[in-house]
Amino acid sequence: MTGIHSFRAKTWLRLILPAVIYSLLFALIVIFPLYIFHISEISLSLQSATSVSLLGFALIELIILALVVYWLKKDGRSLKDLGLGKPTTRKALALGVLVGLLWAGGIVADLGFKAEQLLTLDQFKLWGILTGIVIAFSEEVIFRGFLITELKRLKYNVWIQLLVSSLLFAFIHGPTAPFAFVLGIILGGLYIFSRYSLTPIIVAHILVILLVEPYLVMESVAEFYKF
Repeated sequence: MTGIHSFRAKTWLRLILPAVIYSLLFALIVIFPLYIFHISEISLSLQSATSVSLLGFALIELIILALVVYWLKKDGRSLKDLGLGKPTTRKALALGVLVGLLWAGGIVADLGFKAEQLLTLDQFKLWGILTGIVIAFSEEVIFRGFLITELKRLKYNVWIQLLVSSLLFAFIHGPTAPFAFVLGIILGGLYIFSRYSLTPIIVAHILVILLVEPYLVMESVAEFYKF
């Protein structure tokens, strides 16, 4: 019995830590450097500030991903056990593409991005895509693959898997938490529907990155720092 309680306690700690670490690193790696730039004499353009933020986000995700890989390795597991490279159905892949397009379309409609922003392929856009893919891949592995798989190992039903993973995903998104929670439910549901394969949700997330980054992050940076 003690062993079971110890396993559950350790697993719940692993479930909560990624969101807590993300929040702390976000303050340290993204907010603090930009705040220093903002109050100092150093002039930083909106594009430069966005590029710094994207790099910070990517570093945070990679740090947490490395922690997850370490935990898995300690347990004799790997990312394959979370569904990386796992075969899925054509229907799940099609749903992944549909979710990605609807997600991106909603962002474009809400923020009113111009066509030239979305279609221009310059150095800034390429940086947004490169860092964005790192972020998208890591987020899906951590907040869908790892969290939902761990909850499944604890014998929780799919509704608890979706609820807890989505709440933790929403927690790291601050002001956009309500939208992130709904998105977490959709992506988590797709992950479960695809037989716990990461492929459809990674496809969905990367589609969004290709279409709206780096301008989505740039909107947040402009609003936060009043550029």
